[in-house]
Amino acid sequence: MSTSPQPELPRNLTDRLPPGERDADLLFDIFVDWVTDRSFELYPAQEEAIIEVFAGNHVVLNTPTGSGKSLVALAMHFYSFATGGVSYYTSPIKALVSEKFFDLCKHFGPENVAMFTGDASINKGAPIVCCTAEILAEIALSDGSAANVQHAILDEFHYYGDRERGMAWQLPLLLLPQTSFLLMSATLGDTSHISSQLEERSGREVALVKSTDRPVPLEYVWSVEPLTNQIEELEGKGLSPIYVVNFTQRECAELAQSLTSINFCSKDEKQAIKDEIDGSAFDTPYGKTVRKYVQHGVALHHGGLLPKYRMLVERLAQMGLLKIVCGTDTLGVGINLPIRTVLFSKLCKYDGEKVRLLRVRDFKQIAGRAGRKGYDTRGLVVAQAPDHVIENLKIDAKIAGDAKKAKKLKKKGPPDRGYVHWDEETFERLHSGESEPLKSRFTVNHAMLLTLLQRPDPSQGGYRAMIDLIALSHESSGKKSRLRRKARHLFQSLRQAEILELAPRDDGKRGQQVQLHSELQHDFSIHHSLSLFLVDVAGRLNAEAPDFHITTLSFVEAILEDPWVVLNQQREKARSAAYQQMKADGIEYDERQEKLEKITYPMPDADVILDAFHGFAQLHPWIAGFTPSPKSIVRDMYERYSTFNEYVNLYGLERSEGVLLRHISQTYKTLKQNVPEQFKTDAVHELIAYLREVINRADSSLVQEWERMMGIGGAEGGEADEGPPALDADERAFKARVRAELRAIVGALAADDLEEAAGLLRQVAGDTWSPMRIERELAPYLEEYDRILFDHASRATSLTRITRDGPGKWAVTQVLCDPEGHNEWYLRGRVDLDKIPDPEGRLFALEELSGA
Repeated sequence: MSTSPQPELPRNLTDRLPPGERDADLLFDIFVDWVTDRSFELYPAQEEAIIEVFAGNHVVLNTPTGSGKSLVALAMHFYSFATGGVSYYTSPIKALVSEKFFDLCKHFGPENVAMFTGDASINKGAPIVCCTAEILAEIALSDGSAANVQHAILDEFHYYGDRERGMAWQLPLLLLPQTSFLLMSATLGDTSHISSQLEERSGREVALVKSTDRPVPLEYVWSVEPLTNQIEELEGKGLSPIYVVNFTQRECAELAQSLTSINFCSKDEKQAIKDEIDGSAFDTPYGKTVRKYVQHGVALHHGGLLPKYRMLVERLAQMGLLKIVCGTDTLGVGINLPIRTVLFSKLCKYDGEKVRLLRVRDFKQIAGRAGRKGYDTRGLVVAQAPDHVIENLKIDAKIAGDAKKAKKLKKKGPPDRGYVHWDEETFERLHSGESEPLKSRFTVNHAMLLTLLQRPDPSQGGYRAMIDLIALSHESSGKKSRLRRKARHLFQSLRQAEILELAPRDDGKRGQQVQLHSELQHDFSIHHSLSLFLVDVAGRLNAEAPDFHITTLSFVEAILEDPWVVLNQQREKARSAAYQQMKADGIEYDERQEKLEKITYPMPDADVILDAFHGFAQLHPWIAGFTPSPKSIVRDMYERYSTFNEYVNLYGLERSEGVLLRHISQTYKTLKQNVPEQFKTDAVHELIAYLREVINRADSSLVQEWERMMGIGGAEGGEADEGPPALDADERAFKARVRAELRAIVGALAADDLEEAAGLLRQVAGDTWSPMRIERELAPYLEEYDRILFDHASRATSLTRITRDGPGKWAVTQVLCDPEGHNEWYLRGRVDLDKIPDPEGRLFALEELSGA
């Protein structure tokens, strides 16, 4: 007897939508049916929150980690999509934005989901957007009530009280009255003041949905066992995966290394890991270490890792292949890692100013990761006693009332630095206490004012908009008064710097309006206070000077945050070299030490930068409190023309590749957006293109993953979703980018890294350039010459010929320099923009590698 085949469930949520009118009740039923079909059962708090979402209300969702807040967010995206709206998901960290992006692609189809993180821009124009909180805040500032944002999910909303970034969570609430908000966090505290002001501003009800019920209850254990012993014991009892919380990247790495001496995985488990990571690119200096750890079932997760390694760790953890994750507290911010046990190595941390005990909110955000729904009946949270306390307990056990041993065995004292005492009572207070109230962190800066002044509708922008925004803020009346004074100084400084100009009103009426100076580029941006100093300096430097681009780069790096881990390594390398030289010169020890203390990291143009800033500060007293910090990281890279990997190896930055990449990315964006177009010489464009190439080669994992989901890229190519108008619209910048690609290819050939060279080419169907083919074509050259040169002269712009061959089509030839100076060999190929699906991908397709 045959049975009828069961109908397939729709592939994603969009497939369930019927044509025609769709009211809220129908959409609610469709969503609940979808939940039921997946064998989910809504918790009471989830159901209440979803009902409020479909009723068009704002929702404050304050429920524990693991209680299904993401499903409520999904419901809001679905309601917005089904009613023709645009919805935004925001979070404080790019890794979580990326995770939500890929998750939403599965539910709505990748063609309907966009992502913007500042480093990556994917699928612009889609109706569902994942972005960092700062990007939505910028949209709120630039467009206000005209912004195309019908719904917004502000995840990890407790960041509203963050000292540095909290304003990004407040601005959308103030400036988007047309938007329905879902504010989510496990650790909100009292939000009544936020809710009342949001309700008053938008004219819509704010529903508070709060619950303390966890699907997987937590058990709390105080540990006096040494850390590695405790980890081994927990894993032996089947209580893995274990997330071991450290508060420095160094501690994470040291612990992971020590754990490789313990065999956590069976032979089959190790094989499963090996099978899964085969094909993954561990192609940076720290990649081999990352691979060694994960093959052992141990992983790292912190900001010092490149995004592609963090994504790999997250994928392996979600597959249940990892036993131990040694991470910093960033994992407490919603990253979807299934964890059975959270183990705190300490209960104090350095917060950027001082070492302090964890706050209740800090602790609960991290502890809440314990317990896997559907796997665990309880989650386990373990806190280690301080190391010296554990050691002293061992000593007490050895003494056991023996007076002789008591005299011989000396107890250990607490660390001299980086420590605030905690004990079991501290642990009890942290896990049983209430989260601290959220505090408003509103402020004003000239980037905000500049954005308001550039609003499309002048009647909705300008200085008046800044004053209105201050009035709307969640600050006290006294603080608002101080902010208004500061806003006035900011406006005056922008006028003095000629960032702003007066122009006739657009509506033809009498009077003038304030606008961005007409000579500044359309994407001009001021990220922070010192950016205005950079603009001022760019107009004073001699653009005809041969080192103008390098000096400009020094000023750019000086206004950026100091990546101390890189600077410390530079300083240590400089001191080591000086020490060896002084020792060889016979300088006495005391004199050597005195001289070494004066050696720091490279700070080229420091006197010029600080003198220029002194003059600028006298004219702009509001800049008090900000000081440039001269340094040379990107400049050092560029002068050496280093690849990312070469620079990591040079300074031993293996554990901090992510930190280096972030600094390079910030420098790249500042050069592109903060240096006015009229000061971007050909050399500046070459520098920008070089940095773009370095970033792309270091980690392009996000774009690659999206291409895989979309089924584009590779040999077949395809059409790009709404990307830039034309990559060659700015011909100078376009040619600089092509030259940077070609220099990277020549550099790989010169280093005999043919696999890298092949990877730097845009491969075309039917004409693939593999490493073997490159080796074969290059063989006659190497028979005649022993190497390809890659020095300063061989990178000259004149050695690259780029000529237009039709709309969006370019013929390209790159000369290879040989030791004899004949320079008869070349790479010849094309850039065909119609066949490039991703504007962030490779441009140059090689057609011929030959000699004259």
